[in-house]
Amino acid sequence: MARLGNATVRLDEAGSTNSLVLGKESYLDQDGLVVVARRQTAGRGRLGRMWTSLPGDQLFASVVVHPRTAAADTPAISLIAGLAVAEALADVCAVDARLKWPNDVHVRGKKVAGILVESTPSSRGVQRLVIGIGVNCQGSASDAPPELQSALTTLTQETGRLVSPDPVLQAILKRLEAHLDRLAGGHKAELLVAWARKAHVVGRRVGFALSDGRGEGIAQGITPEGYLVVEDVAGLRHILVSGEVRWRD
Repeated sequence: MARLGNATVRLDEAGSTNSLVLGKESYLDQDGLVVVARRQTAGRGRLGRMWTSLPGDQLFASVVVHPRTAAADTPAISLIAGLAVAEALADVCAVDARLKWPNDVHVRGKKVAGILVESTPSSRGVQRLVIGIGVNCQGSASDAPPELQSALTTLTQETGRLVSPDPVLQAILKRLEAHLDRLAGGHKAELLVAWARKAHVVGRRVGFALSDGRGEGIAQGITPEGYLVVEDVAGLRHILVSGEVRWRD
C-alpha cells in the first residue's frame, strides 16, 4: 500500500497548503498525509516570495514526510522532489520537463512548477518535512500578471488539452515515494545524477548573494549533498547552500 496519500485532505481553496499543515500538529504527525487545494490565495515560494495562482483548477499540494534517512540527506530532498515532479509531468503529459536549481520545474524554459520544502521537529525529536508542490495545470501564461507572463507556462498551454490536477498529483506521489525509498536505501548519489540529467546547470552564468554584496560566476554542478557549486571570475569556488540565486542565461 502506498504511504504517501494514505490520508488526503482536499480543499477547493487555501491560503497556503504549507502554512495550513505547519499550523496543525495533528497534520504534521501523519507521515504520508497530503493536503491538496485547487486554488491558493496566499501561496509561498522560497525566500518569502509569493506564488501567483492562475485561474482554473491548479495543483497545490503539501506532503508530510517523516524521513527515514540521516539528517545529512535532508537538503537533497528538495532536489529529489523536483525530480519526481519532472518525471511525473513527462509520465502524464509527455512534456520535456527540466529542472532549475534548487526548486523549479520548467518546460521550454518557462516555469510550470515549484517546490518548497519546510521542516519542523516534533516534541519527540522526529524530523517532519512538509513538501509543498505547486503545478500550473490549466489556463495559460496570459492569465498571469503582465510582469510574469514571459516566465510562466501551464500544462494545458503546453499540451493543447485541458489537464486535470488529480492525475498529475497521483503520478507525483508515486514517483516521490519511490525516490524517498531509494534515498532511504542509500541511493542518494544515483538520485542526484538523475536530477543532474534533467537540469540545466553546468556552464550557466549565475548571480548569487554574498555577505558583502553580490557575486557572479559559472555553475560547475552540485555537491554530493545537492548544493550548487559556482566558480567566480577570480577562479574562487563558492558552495551555495541556499539563498537567492539568479540565473543569467
